[in-house]
Amino acid sequence: MQEKTNSKPLYNSFSLFCVLIFIYLGIAFYMNNYSPTKELYYDSLRDNLSEIQIKTLIEQGHRYAWLGYVLLVLLVFLRVSITSAIIYTATTLADMKVRFKDLFSIALKADFIFIIPLVIQVIWINVTPKQLTLEDVQYFAPLSLLNLVNPKGIDALWIYPFQTLSVFEVAYWIALAYGLKQLLNNSLDESFSLVIKSYLPALLLWVAFVMFLTVTISPA
Repeated sequence: MQEKTNSKPLYNSFSLFCVLIFIYLGIAFYMNNYSPTKELYYDSLRDNLSEIQIKTLIEQGHRYAWLGYVLLVLLVFLRVSITSAIIYTATTLADMKVRFKDLFSIALKADFIFIIPLVIQVIWINVTPKQLTLEDVQYFAPLSLLNLVNPKGIDALWIYPFQTLSVFEVAYWIALAYGLKQLLNNSLDESFSLVIKSYLPALLLWVAFVMFLTVTISPA
């Protein structure tokens, strides 16, 4: 009986992960094959490449499309795992006895929040296909700080930080805190404080790393 109880969270997490990945892959497949933005990318290529070169790139893109889907699955798994590991480290240092698989389940459920802006993007692209530009798609970040400024008027270094800090990101923190509240049987304030003290510094380090890459890779 005890063995059955221990296996249930793993089974639930696996099922949730499959659902999460199925949604992500479905959105990615649609964007790659049926989205109106495809023509925007082709038009941008026509400014610098010949029709033969564009055709070659498209064929290579179709040939290696599977690799992008595999990377997507890997990235989602890493994001959930790293978030779980960060919070697990924080709870261990705080002398809280929790299992990693329980934290993985919490992070997995919270990750569904990031699907919402993707769905909004798909709807937005289909509602206004004729008015879209490639820059509009690249800078699209609903309910983020980037909406409060003109993306073309700020340094490219700040695009990613402004896109990252959004209502959905804060909702993700709250979802993590709520999951911890149920797991640890403490107050929501205490759980939210734990998330802020553990996950937020890691997020800031990641954003700083991306900013560093932006400076390094961008042409002088």
